[in-house]
Amino acid sequence: DAALYKISDRFFRDFKETGWLYLLRYWAGLDRAHLNRELEIFCNNTGKVWIFKALHVFPKDFPSTLEAWQPYIEELPTRCLSPGSLLREAKSGPESVEVLIVDAEGYDVELVNMFLAMGGFAPSAVMFEWHLHASNPAKMESLVKLARELHARGYDVHRHNHDVIAMLP
Repeated sequence: DAALYKISDRFFRDFKETGWLYLLRYWAGLDRAHLNRELEIFCNNTGKVWIFKALHVFPKDFPSTLEAWQPYIEELPTRCLSPGSLLREAKSGPESVEVLIVDAEGYDVELVNMFLAMGGFAPSAVMFEWHLHASNPAKMESLVKLARELHARGYDVHRHNHDVIAMLP
């Protein structure tokens, strides 16, 4: 088991879920530091929280610092399974996976590699996020290695926005 960190329901009660604020429901991760980095970006000049408050899009008491967001971060116990355990629980095997889509907030490459290590695993398409690896040289190196591995297995590998999409011809 692990902890999943997310924006709490309390935030949405306190700041009515209007407009695009619903997107904050999807900010989550297994690493609290990852969520804090997202919130820091949101609160700095790039995130423009200050201008939304000045234009009265956000209420005056809307959190605009990382510290102000901390009471709205919720820790949830989360059940975790290895790819092999997940497939066994589903009474399936690696050869029955048609498409693999992974969105694991910075752990995508590791999970895709775990699936690829299983004999018989050859889905027609694999999709996973890459952008969270760009700022970490070691993670970027593992991403490049994975892209090369997928290509060596016959996949056409492409980048689309924040995702890598690999498809068998």
